[in-house]
Amino acid sequence: MDKRLVKSCYVHLKHFVSERAALHKQLNTWTKLLRAALLSRSTSKAYQNDPSTRLMRISFKFLKSTVFTFCVVNTMITVVGYPACIFGKSMQPELNTPTQWQTRDPPLSFRAPSLLRLDVDWVWVSCWRARDYQFSRGDIVVFVSPKEPHDYVIKRVIGLEGDTVTSHQHSPIKVKIPEGHCWVEGDNWNNSVDSNKYGPIPKGLIFGVATHVIWPKHKWRRLVHGIPSRLDPGRVETHHQTKPRSWLQTLKVLFYFLIN
Repeated sequence: MDKRLVKSCYVHLKHFVSERAALHKQLNTWTKLLRAALLSRSTSKAYQNDPSTRLMRISFKFLKSTVFTFCVVNTMITVVGYPACIFGKSMQPELNTPTQWQTRDPPLSFRAPSLLRLDVDWVWVSCWRARDYQFSRGDIVVFVSPKEPHDYVIKRVIGLEGDTVTSHQHSPIKVKIPEGHCWVEGDNWNNSVDSNKYGPIPKGLIFGVATHVIWPKHKWRRLVHGIPSRLDPGRVETHHQTKPRSWLQTLKVLFYFLIN
């Protein structure tokens, strides 16, 4: 009886010791985790208060704002439109008509970089109008020069695809405009490099239509469409253009293309 009692007490004591050891081990683990968390928090605060870290965070925010602003502005320009200044005399008298103060040297306040020139006409270039490449005769368009890819040129559309245009050169020739092209000219025949020099241009080069004169303020107006009488519109033999396909016809063509 005594032996069994001693054995039972020994078993209970051993179980108690093992439970206490496990509890002690678990308490040590929790203590280590809490200490690591406190150390990490203090390190993080010190890291955030570091001047170089604050400068890096400010620079990152500024860079993010700059990229976002650039994307928004670039989208507005390429989709909606933008103001542009007109250089040269090729569109006179419609644009850059000489005035009393333009015949002399411009005032000192106008001696500015090309992006801030106020001694020339400014127009609103609508990129939205050019999105589907559906132009009318007489539209004043802005396009990439077929001779100098880095230059932008502004001219008036005289003829569209299918039209036959007689050039105004000393030896007039008749040119039939191929599909996907148009004939462009400057209003000032004596000072313009246009389709009379390099022929019809692809519509894909056109990215905007000038719709309004926005500077100088006394010239504010909407640009009238149509070919002025001074440009002899009678030399253009117009061709009746077919109506563009509807979206239903386009789907039918795509369907027949896929099944065949």
